[in-house]
Amino acid sequence: FPIVGITVGQILALGLVPFTFGTMYVVMIHAHHRVDINAKSHIIQAVVFLPSIYWSVTHFGLVGAAWCWVARNSLDAFITVAWFKNRNHVEKVPQL
Repeated sequence: FPIVGITVGQILALGLVPFTFGTMYVVMIHAHHRVDINAKSHIIQAVVFLPSIYWSVTHFGLVGAAWCWVARNSLDAFITVAWFKNRNHVEKVPQL
């Protein structure tokens, strides 16, 4: 097993922290029927992420791709948590 694989694994494990934290807020946003928030966020992220992943892979290889994934997860978690926390109130889920 190449040593770079261990480094990539460690970097990806670091990216699981914001991913897990952000997922809790994604679920809460979806539960309030606001899937459009995550869709808009992911469109914006794609514009930033695709060029950056290309640049990272061409300059740093797998390690660059791993760091780019960590940065995207961190950005996603930050946007999701910030949107949810800055709401004055959350719409009530309609009763069925």
